Amino acid sequence: MEPAPQPQSVTTSAEFIAMLRRLRRWAGLSLRDLERRAAVHGGALPRVTVSGVLNRTELPREEFVATYVRACGGDADSVGIWLAARRRLAASEPLPAPPTITG
Repeated sequence: MEPAPQPQSVTTSAEFIAMLRRLRRWAGLSLRDLERRAAVHGGALPRVTVSGVLNRTELPREEFVATYVRACGGDADSVGIWLAARRRLAASEPLPAPPTITG
């Protein structure tokens, strides 16, 4: 079996999300499987939430990433690697522009 996908080389949020999708494919899990495995580990990954996260380009919350990686079979070290990559990306992305006030 090939090694699990790793996020260290990703440079954008979209690449990070694509890598999360690759991790799920590597683990051979359906959305229903992810939901069940997350519950076994004490987390929650509703299928609708997972589908929504995997179909957008914004970084997911850290809690989601940790639960998702564990559900895909990742150990504590793997979770740490994924969270470090997420934090690196979050720190490098510009903040959204503030809303324009009209009046």
